[in-house]
Amino acid sequence: MAGYAPKLPLNPHSKEGYAALLSLETVIEQNLKTLLLTAPGEKLMDMNFGLGLMQYLFEFDTPETRANIKANIHEQVAKYIPAVSILDIQIVDPDSPPEAQGIGAAENLSVLVEYEIAALAYKGTLHLGTPTATTMHTHQWGLNKPLFWDQSSGLDASETDPYAKFF
Repeated sequence: MAGYAPKLPLNPHSKEGYAALLSLETVIEQNLKTLLLTAPGEKLMDMNFGLGLMQYLFEFDTPETRANIKANIHEQVAKYIPAVSILDIQIVDPDSPPEAQGIGAAENLSVLVEYEIAALAYKGTLHLGTPTATTMHTHQWGLNKPLFWDQSSGLDASETDPYAKFF
């Protein structure tokens, strides 16, 4: 593996052993994604690490919930990835019209985090969200694919899941 860090999830690579992240920008983006998806208490020795976006899946989609998510993202990034500056956070339900955003229970929320790495003169957007019903896959025993997945790669979850071919 020649690179800065292994690409997560670990997938065997034909030449290098495991796929690697080849730029600092992608390492920081992976770290940001990990920070947002890790549940508080999940990381040993640092029980405060992580935002745990999954915990918000069963919350009502209200302006207060969205404000709480945004505040927690700012707090976690400032503490754990200080090289990153958050420029904007958007929480949207692509299935709802703009006037209905932030009202009721959303089943298909997406979180878009625009960020900047000043030391690298880089700006990026991390897009995490729930796949739409048309891209959601159901396993034979009725379990769904992960509810939050990285949409910035443009890949369907089945293309990044090494076990998808078995279901």
